[in-house]
Amino acid sequence: MAMGSLRPLHNLPLVRSRDVEEARSWFARACTAPLIVPARGAGAFDATVNGRQFQNMGLFYVTFGDAIELQLQPDGLFCLLFPIGGRGEITFGRSSFGLTGSAGTVSPPNVPIRASLSADYEHLVLRINAQALTEKLAAMTGVIISEPLRMEAQQSATHSAARMLQHYLPPVSYTHLRAHETGRN
Repeated sequence: MAMGSLRPLHNLPLVRSRDVEEARSWFARACTAPLIVPARGAGAFDATVNGRQFQNMGLFYVTFGDAIELQLQPDGLFCLLFPIGGRGEITFGRSSFGLTGSAGTVSPPNVPIRASLSADYEHLVLRINAQALTEKLAAMTGVIISEPLRMEAQQSATHSAARMLQHYLPPVSYTHLRAHETGRN
């Protein structure tokens, strides 16, 4: 990790726990039936979730400290994942992608997610409320949107906006950390 022992959004702790059930219950606030299975039992498990939920979007840093199998379904949320370190494999419905620091993924709302993550895997997650995004798009365009927004899960390594977010989002989370610790917000 680039910043030594400090992790992105360190000053906004939500979960710091060696208890699998405590971590699972945090994920249950926004996801249907989350399941977290550490590869080596609960002994090496050390979850860290830092972040901030705003009215319609949230930014979170997540790591588990152990190789894990994860299953969940974000309710009404688009999720953009930005891997920082480690490796993993993620499946959104029927679409599977490798997770590395060079490419993030975008998942549609209400689609089951399964992931296998290495012990050193860590990422940032940008969650966006699907209904709020639909309403904002309708307001911006003046068009009535009668269906929920739909998209396929995809890996976003080459699109210019995806490259920009992948490049700038992790440093912004560290900048927020430094600004908060020096009293500037």
